[in-house]
Amino acid sequence: MRHLMVAVISVVVALEAPVSAATLEDRSAPNSTIFEWIEAYRDKPKPATLPKAVKDMSRVGAFRDPEAAGFYIGFTAGALASRPNRAERLASEMLPLPPEDDWVVVRAVAWSGIPEWKSVLAALRPKLPDRQAMIDKYMAGELPTLFEATRVPPPPPRGWKALFKRDKEPEPLPTADDLDALWGYYIATGSAVPLDGIIAFLPLADDGNDVERLAIGGMAKYMLASAAVRDAELLAALKRALPRADEKTAKQLTEVIDAAEGVDAGRIRAEQLAAIDELKRKGPNSRRNVAKWGRIGEGAISLGCVAAAATGQVYLGIPCVVGGAVTSAALRYWATRD
Repeated sequence: MRHLMVAVISVVVALEAPVSAATLEDRSAPNSTIFEWIEAYRDKPKPATLPKAVKDMSRVGAFRDPEAAGFYIGFTAGALASRPNRAERLASEMLPLPPEDDWVVVRAVAWSGIPEWKSVLAALRPKLPDRQAMIDKYMAGELPTLFEATRVPPPPPRGWKALFKRDKEPEPLPTADDLDALWGYYIATGSAVPLDGIIAFLPLADDGNDVERLAIGGMAKYMLASAAVRDAELLAALKRALPRADEKTAKQLTEVIDAAEGVDAGRIRAEQLAAIDELKRKGPNSRRNVAKWGRIGEGAISLGCVAAAATGQVYLGIPCVVGGAVTSAALRYWATRD
């Protein structure tokens, strides 16, 4: 479970370090890690341990890069959502956190989606004087909730249609970190809602016009397949989702299921990388976009982190970034070669 991968971000390395038994409820396991705690929580939730675990995440640097913290925030949000009647108390017990990390509690509450999340934020306001502007923006709807942030936008208009919509900015595409947040929420709850959110990315895995859309769709497809290989409950949930999927989604979801049943998730990865190569070589189906291709070379994401799913950690969706910001994480992920 604690196999160390090469060249991963410092957050991941830090999370591999042993967590003091005193920080978790189970003091009989002196080498417990945050990863192990998350997996144990999924099998047998213990909400009382959540505030201490969030403080441990902060201590080891899980929130150091806000653009790579999505999984942990999504998990925390999901854990709060699974205990809505205790959400205010649990969120309050997560505080205090270091000033640079206390935004995490605000976002986790807002992303929990519980009916009273605005009331919980209002109750936390006195404890978070430096985050009142953030709280106000969430309560006013100026910042998106998790399921708003991860809505897959329609493709931008192309060809002659684009001539009539030049004045309209295309909707932003969710990032790989947003996708990680859905994973975290699903791991905490087992709910179909975040899983459906991930499935909604699948049609993008066949996008022949936009590298970013193709990349993040391919990432969702590979992550689902590699996870379902070793998670029977997830595989069953994917099969239940198949009959209600539209034609494009069903095509991709069927390939995910087939790959998982055949323990062949690597094929998905290879096919998506080949699709990226073809799009780079031939250009979009509609027209060339050289500027976007140039972004392929930005930064790098350690493909080994996701490819090492057999360790039991990668299916949690932990991002492994090598240097640079995560502004186009999915794009750089699929551009990387071992």
